[in-house]
Amino acid sequence: IGGNYSREFFNMEGKGAYHLSDLVTLGFDVKYLAAVGAKRTDPRPENTITSFDISPGVIFNLNKIKLGANFRYQGSKEDIEISTVTSNSFQVFYFKGLGVFSSTIEKDKRSNASTLLGGGFQFNFDGNSLANVTEVNFHKKTTDIKRGTSFPLQIVSLEKFQTEAATTFHFQPGSNQVNKLKLFFSDKHLYGHEPVVEPKSEQVNYQWSTAAKYTLYWHNEQQYGASYSYYHLLDDNHFNWGGVVEAKINPGETSYYFVPEYNRQKITLFHLNATFEKGFRFPAAQIVLTVDGGYRFSHGNSLGIVEDESLLKTVNTRLVQHDFDYLVTDNWNGGITAKIGKNIMLGQSPAQLFLETGYRHVFSGLPGNPDWKTAECKIGMNF
Repeated sequence: IGGNYSREFFNMEGKGAYHLSDLVTLGFDVKYLAAVGAKRTDPRPENTITSFDISPGVIFNLNKIKLGANFRYQGSKEDIEISTVTSNSFQVFYFKGLGVFSSTIEKDKRSNASTLLGGGFQFNFDGNSLANVTEVNFHKKTTDIKRGTSFPLQIVSLEKFQTEAATTFHFQPGSNQVNKLKLFFSDKHLYGHEPVVEPKSEQVNYQWSTAAKYTLYWHNEQQYGASYSYYHLLDDNHFNWGGVVEAKINPGETSYYFVPEYNRQKITLFHLNATFEKGFRFPAAQIVLTVDGGYRFSHGNSLGIVEDESLLKTVNTRLVQHDFDYLVTDNWNGGITAKIGKNIMLGQSPAQLFLETGYRHVFSGLPGNPDWKTAECKIGMNF
């Protein structure tokens, strides 16, 4: 990706399964990410990211009931270096949370190392008139942010706890209709700890040890939602028409602690989304037209900013107020997409060429009525 920034991403994923017996199936999912990003103007930070994510799992097949479980581990690291070509001095800002920032002219190296541990459980029931899939996933992610090269000094420790649950009911699964009801829930808590460090002498070098730590940043967020899907099928691979209706609510609270004051915001968002699709089938091609739209509004919001003049010098009040106004203002969006697929033969193997093009418009109720327009086109092949 070019422009004022240079970014490269390499994503690799491998999945596999082994049918151990009629009762047990083993599987795994491995993901690897390598990324590099650099800014081309002074001061020019360069970010290097490496992430490894593995999820082994097992499924127990008990005829109409299947039980599954999986474990998840993720290790990732991000290195941040700042350099300049000219001899000018630049002020570098580090944002800590809810508009709070620190600034420095030092170009010291930063590193973020995180570890994620989690797992999940799955339940599946296949009946003649009703089928159900229920899953619960949870994880804890710890991130240590340090600065320095020879003897890194920890400056922030982040702890994230997240739980997700969803259940989907499929009515009359053997008919020529897809009739599904999905209920879902998620809960997320994030704590930012700032350590109190003290130097300790070790031979001729100085290192630091954590004497204590206190909570600097706190965020919690929940999501409750439901969606209903209906599609009328022509065969196993084509549908005549169908659509999805979804509603969800997101209450959240964020606090950044000072002594003795704090910044705090509470926002509750409501989302309503709907999608309608129509399929057309021809001997050598298929066409799917999609029209979708959504509406977002909020209720019961509040924003509190510190009042002490010395603390206000390290708070970007304009940024916080702008983000708060955007989230609590009504928002509408709509779009239309056309997907065209044409069947071809590559030697003796069937394939499909496809073209997907779409347009989306987002309207915001902010002063000045800013909106966003997006056009997208994709061309590819399915084997």
